[in-house]
Amino acid sequence: MNDFVLNANREISIANGDIVIGVADEQNVLLHCELNKGELKQYPFVGLNLIEKLKKVSNPTELQREIKVALNNDGYEAAEVLIDANSESFKILI
Repeated sequence: MNDFVLNANREISIANGDIVIGVADEQNVLLHCELNKGELKQYPFVGLNLIEKLKKVSNPTELQREIKVALNNDGYEAAEVLIDANSESFKILI
């Protein structure tokens, strides 16, 4: 999916006076995982707050399902979510 591209400081990238447009799937999924529900006024149900959830997850399968459903709602139907057995890390393949 093409979208505006963010730089390392999470600011809109600008090149030659224009906003940079490019494939932004990875940055969109990353932002979706880091956001808390309610942080985006226009889309209050977007956000997983995975950083905090990974610290206190008791059921990796439930977390995996929650991530998959959230990404599916955002248009990433083919996303694959992998969480290690002790929930210390995860990988999302889009």
